[in-house]
Amino acid sequence: MAARQDGVSRETRDLMEEWSKPEEGKLAGRVVGLDDFGVVVEDFNGEHWYAYSEPGQTPGRELYAVFLNKVRVKGEFAGGMSFRAEEFLPWVEPAP
Repeated sequence: MAARQDGVSRETRDLMEEWSKPEEGKLAGRVVGLDDFGVVVEDFNGEHWYAYSEPGQTPGRELYAVFLNKVRVKGEFAGGMSFRAEEFLPWVEPAP
């Protein structure tokens, strides 16, 4: 059985860490805002990121940009707290 800290398994913590690398094109967290071009993602450290798509491009945003859903976002760090999204994906917990 995996060691648990604060009710979160080691496997989940490892996955959270892996997807907490915006400079490497990986961002994950909970959707807390939405507009025509992107979403506000609160990452697992409580920081708010604006993950946006290019105008006319919505790479799966509609499917996963539901308030309070956890998401993974593949893309590119755009400076500050901005992230240019190439693809929005659902957050999937590792199997126990």
